[in-house]
Amino acid sequence: MDPSAARVKKLYGETLPPAYDDRPSFPWRVLRAAKMFVGNRLYDLELQSVRAIEAASLAPGDRVLVFCCGTGREFAAIRERIGAEGSVLGVDFSPAMLARAQHTMQSEGWTNVTLLEADVTEFQPPEGTSFDVGLCTCGMSIIPDWTAAFDALLGAVRPGGTVVVGDLQLAAGVRSLLNPLVAWWTRPYGGSRKGHANMRTLFERMERELDVIATGEDGHGTYRFHVARKPQSA
Repeated sequence: MDPSAARVKKLYGETLPPAYDDRPSFPWRVLRAAKMFVGNRLYDLELQSVRAIEAASLAPGDRVLVFCCGTGREFAAIRERIGAEGSVLGVDFSPAMLARAQHTMQSEGWTNVTLLEADVTEFQPPEGTSFDVGLCTCGMSIIPDWTAAFDALLGAVRPGGTVVVGDLQLAAGVRSLLNPLVAWWTRPYGGSRKGHANMRTLFERMERELDVIATGEDGHGTYRFHVARKPQSA
């Protein structure tokens, strides 16, 4: 296995899940706030995910595929928009993260969310199934074979459907001075300068191959999301 892939699997399979959604202590929040001042809200990634979901204009009844769903942080925002008649399939390789998502689903009584333990780079939709929306936020940048993951996400979305990707990227120009800080800050979560460079390439690919209908940046250009339409002829 690629050493970087092995590191991500260990992080999200063993190290992070026990306290992934826990609220940090007050001293840690103060330190984080100081670093966020430099990053201009960059590190409130939950807010960034909601912004991308809002821009996707989800509709009641939509079938939504979520790659790298982890503990299911995006599920509430998605369900709010697709209603009880819609459905969500969350895919993640980590059984420990999915266990936390399952606990939330049971606590909230969500009956239209399904979880699948699988490697997103090898994902195949159930036979005869396609999705209206495919979404991945802050996941692609930590996947060494991100091209396979994006191909799988795109392939699972129906022609004319929507693809949403939000992630950290390398900033350009004078703002590139922030890139080492972002790589350092995100390293405990699998982040890296190479992964952030890969995301610039991914966003450029989306602009070439898809119809980008909404986009947004934050953190002085170190975070971006694209909402794009898959061609009808695909």
